[in-house]
Amino acid sequence: KSHAAVLQRAHIGAFAPESLSPMGTSFTINDVTVHNPRPQNELTEDSIFEVTDENGIKRYRKNVASQVGIEGTPLSFRNPVHFISLNDAEPRDMHHEMDAAIDHYMFHRNTASFIATRLIQRFGNSNPSPSYIGSVTNAFRNGLYTFGDETFGEGAYGDLAATLAAVLLDPETRDVILDSEVGHGSLSEPLLKVVKLIRSLEYEPAKDRSLVTFNKDLQDLIGQDAHEIPSVFSYFLPEYTKAGSKASQAGLVTPEANVLTPPKIVNLMNGLFSL
Repeated sequence: KSHAAVLQRAHIGAFAPESLSPMGTSFTINDVTVHNPRPQNELTEDSIFEVTDENGIKRYRKNVASQVGIEGTPLSFRNPVHFISLNDAEPRDMHHEMDAAIDHYMFHRNTASFIATRLIQRFGNSNPSPSYIGSVTNAFRNGLYTFGDETFGEGAYGDLAATLAAVLLDPETRDVILDSEVGHGSLSEPLLKVVKLIRSLEYEPAKDRSLVTFNKDLQDLIGQDAHEIPSVFSYFLPEYTKAGSKASQAGLVTPEANVLTPPKIVNLMNGLFSL
């Protein structure tokens, strides 16, 4: 037995042994701790496995499985675990099931690398290397990132201080040699181009109006407007690449190009020149 085998095969969770009545015995098999309610060193259906997953989170699993067989066929499938009683549903159980679902997504093995890739893209690199993604992923999982003599984070899973430090301080984002690399960096978003120009012109807001306002809807004109994201998936798709482009042929993504249609590019240039 190993912790990987337990997590892969034992899908039904258990309460922490210390929260139950005193357990009889505990023993270790490889990297798995087994708790038994009675003084015996054998695996039974009452045994509880204690393992630590790849994110450093302690997990407790029951030594049972629930399979559903299809009558008349050799087919079967795992009975999905649920908290809500089919006979006596309680709001408490719904909260527990929702918490379990959120934990599943939060600690899924793909979550850290997914968040790492998206953060790197939004901080200026649409096509980060595997080593760059790996560095940020490890910072997210371990909650620590070391740069020189400075350590960021508190060692907790999902620590954003460590994660953002890895995004901003990785050699790939600071090496000026990579500026000449075709696939390095990202396209500038239309709204950021407007903001950069306004800042370069040393814009000062009016005393009675602290925010910048435009007479027309920027979302329709240039594809972006502050605080008007068209959906929860942002202004553009992170995996977008324009069909037939050189970037597409090279296997690169250009998310910002998703809103850079010819009419909006013309509108953007006309607007920038009008300032």
